[in-house]
Amino acid sequence: MEVECKAEVQVYTDGSVIEGRVGAAAVLYRGDKPVRSARHHLGNQTDYGIYKAEMVAQVLGLRLLQGETGVRSASIAVDSRSTLEALEHTTTGTGEYLLEMIRRECAAAIRRTHHRLELGFRWVPGHEGVEGNERVDEEAKAA
Repeated sequence: MEVECKAEVQVYTDGSVIEGRVGAAAVLYRGDKPVRSARHHLGNQTDYGIYKAEMVAQVLGLRLLQGETGVRSASIAVDSRSTLEALEHTTTGTGEYLLEMIRRECAAAIRRTHHRLELGFRWVPGHEGVEGNERVDEEAKAA
């Protein structure tokens, strides 16, 4: 079960690898209502993995957030601990360019609100009945 999040906007993100197809998705919620979603088909599993799909999903989510107006607080919900840990550290290696893209999108979202946006990332358990996470999981599979 998910711990209650008080952010006015919550963006759930997820990556998926199904039958060799790799996809990413994000769903933006205001309160408990889904408002917008985005999904992207990355390619096949021989070229992309779940780690990159999860990071692309976060980029999609941050771009959805930038399309919203009047947002003061937002939370990016991620079910991938490894990508959250990578964001906390300066690392080189797999997906470094995507980590930098996530950082740039965060900065852009904050700048867009004249530095009034309180933005955070949080881990949510996957496949545990969290509504936003279950919905974005379906979107990622459909990408």
